[in-house]
Amino acid sequence: HYDDQDPNDGPWSFAGIHTTGQDFLNIGVAGQALNRFDGLRNGIITEDCNLTVRNSRFQNITDNNEYGAVEGFGIHAISAIGAHTLRQQGFGQTDALSFDNCFTAIFTDGMRVEQIRWNNMHNLYTGLRVENAFGDVNIQHNAIDAGAFGIRVNQADPNTHLYIAHNTLHIRNPKGYGITLDEAGLAPSNGFDFTINGNEINLHSSLNRGIRLLSVNGASVRNNTVLAHDNAANFTGYMLYGSWDNTLLCNTSTGLGAGSGMGIYAWDAENTAWSCNQVSDSRIGLYLNMGGWSPDNFIGTDFSNHYFGLQIDDGNGINPGMLGPQHHTGNQWLGSYSGAGARHESNDPLVVPSSLFTVHTTSPPYHPTVSVVSPVVQTDFFLTNFGTPNSSCLSPSACPQDEIAIEDAEIKSLDEAIAGGALDSVGAEQRWLAERYLYRKLMRHPELVVAETAIDTFLTEKSGETVGKFHAVEMDIRELFLLSPADSAALSDNFAAIDAKMAEIALIDSLLLTATGQDSLDLLQQRLNAAHVIDSIGLLQDTLLTDIQAQRTAASAQVITDNAAITVTEVFEQNEQDVNEIYLKTIAQGLYTFDSTQVAGLEGIAFQCPLTGGSAVFRARALLSLVGDYEYDDETVCDSLIERSSIADYELENSETTMLTLFPNPSNGTVQVEFADNPAGGRFALLDIYGRVVMEKRFLKANKFSFDTDQLPIGTYICKIHFDGRETAVVKIAVLR
Repeated sequence: HYDDQDPNDGPWSFAGIHTTGQDFLNIGVAGQALNRFDGLRNGIITEDCNLTVRNSRFQNITDNNEYGAVEGFGIHAISAIGAHTLRQQGFGQTDALSFDNCFTAIFTDGMRVEQIRWNNMHNLYTGLRVENAFGDVNIQHNAIDAGAFGIRVNQADPNTHLYIAHNTLHIRNPKGYGITLDEAGLAPSNGFDFTINGNEINLHSSLNRGIRLLSVNGASVRNNTVLAHDNAANFTGYMLYGSWDNTLLCNTSTGLGAGSGMGIYAWDAENTAWSCNQVSDSRIGLYLNMGGWSPDNFIGTDFSNHYFGLQIDDGNGINPGMLGPQHHTGNQWLGSYSGAGARHESNDPLVVPSSLFTVHTTSPPYHPTVSVVSPVVQTDFFLTNFGTPNSSCLSPSACPQDEIAIEDAEIKSLDEAIAGGALDSVGAEQRWLAERYLYRKLMRHPELVVAETAIDTFLTEKSGETVGKFHAVEMDIRELFLLSPADSAALSDNFAAIDAKMAEIALIDSLLLTATGQDSLDLLQQRLNAAHVIDSIGLLQDTLLTDIQAQRTAASAQVITDNAAITVTEVFEQNEQDVNEIYLKTIAQGLYTFDSTQVAGLEGIAFQCPLTGGSAVFRARALLSLVGDYEYDDETVCDSLIERSSIADYELENSETTMLTLFPNPSNGTVQVEFADNPAGGRFALLDIYGRVVMEKRFLKANKFSFDTDQLPIGTYICKIHFDGRETAVVKIAVLR
């Protein structure tokens, strides 16, 4: 089936197999002649089909832009509503190649991935790409040698058991990733889990990344190994962006020496359980920026041979890293450090103690060499006091296969400080992250709230502010995806029944190869009976999932209304509102593509500096991973923002701002500019954070004029007005929606 394509349109055929709406397809019988898909633009393409593939080899399947978007896939399987299953098995992790010289080995969209295992894959651009999965993602015991992506999972449904385990990956292209998990902030639903366990990732080129969590909530990353080889300068072992309530347990990162690379790189990694991780031989062991509140949860990390072992950034003075105080948590600084064992970049004596380490000694390995910025002193960052270091990571059972607790359900001194207003004097971005951390914690553990205390007052007050209102929307979105016990059980039973019949058909197919006469006829009848069962159960599953989605879509209408009703005054709040709206009008309604307006909106947020744009910047990036491969340079964007902001602040201090009034500010439409007198005229320019002029006009003698912002991306802008023959006035303005 060529989907209206002439088979002779290109020199290579469109696909070896292309089927739509077939109940099941069983490709390959173990121990028999090999199925070979060679020299095609695609190997197998299925739509709404339960697919089993074994004893098959895919090679020389490349993308030459002959047939459009679907090209270069060994296996390309999609399901409209998540009711279909992929089951694929290779020849063994170290045995014959199952995929060789393919652009993408396996791509799934909306499928239940019951298994992809025992593959040996070489010479790929992308190994496995799983989008919008439902029910299961089970990827185990594969060897993947790829250029850009080893395993990438985008927007797995919260009702999914995701298990990526015991794979060996080699990444060859610059800026390539081993494993990426991109969500939009939703945690797995009750009874489900996201786990990345026991994988080995080998990085071979510059700027390679091992494991990335992008806007992921509630995942477990444990017992993984990242190794830098060859030319893997400036590699990163583990990356956490806008991700919270995750566990990082017993992972290792080994670099090429203290000259380059990072073991762990975390922005906005709130309430992470850091336990028993080992980082060695990189320029920075662990880098933390933009919040990251995890008090007493940074346990048993071993640093060894870095320039800086632990580096906490000042967030360009806007939104610094704040790990939370750590009391005798048993971290060790081993080996040598040409910079310092621990470095804090902030010069604010109020910021640095928010990451205070209390240790029992002034000597290594529990007390590193410490570097701080004046007027901060070393004891603001590392304090010596009586106590016993946590030794749980020294136990042979320190790295279990099971989960560990995310947090202690108790009020910390940090929590009391936040509730008591200790951060009231800091910037809005920094304060909002801190308050959100505490608000989420109290909502998870209502038993911690004691009446008529500062904690109680904080919870009451914030419930009426944007921190509480956006948390309520966050919980409402999560509620949309929760299945009733009856629906969950029915879905599970249906999948199990289909699995059993698919296994029965696979067995019958193997027996048919040697059966003769009446035995053959009997087996064919059994196969037909099993096919009828798959068809009938598949119809039930389709109906059930369609009903569930209809209920979710109907319920999302109220959440859209509630989200739109929140009054916002900051850019990061506007970003939250906009990403929520796009998510609720697409993913929550079973739509996994975005129109051009939505893509433009997401891009406008995703390319902002997260320090000012907030956590929604990372959520926008996670959603855009469904659109294409984007690269973001936060260091350059944020440094440019601060530079422009500093210039603007200087100009503001030295400009005649009293001669004009600009309102409303923030704005989401028309802005009025009024002058105290009637200037002779002049020139108006609006600049973005990069200093680029986005709007310019001259005005004549008058006491006011206006301009529109409705076509501008949300963000902060600099308004400059140069009066003919007089000085320039400079005003900052925020554009919201």
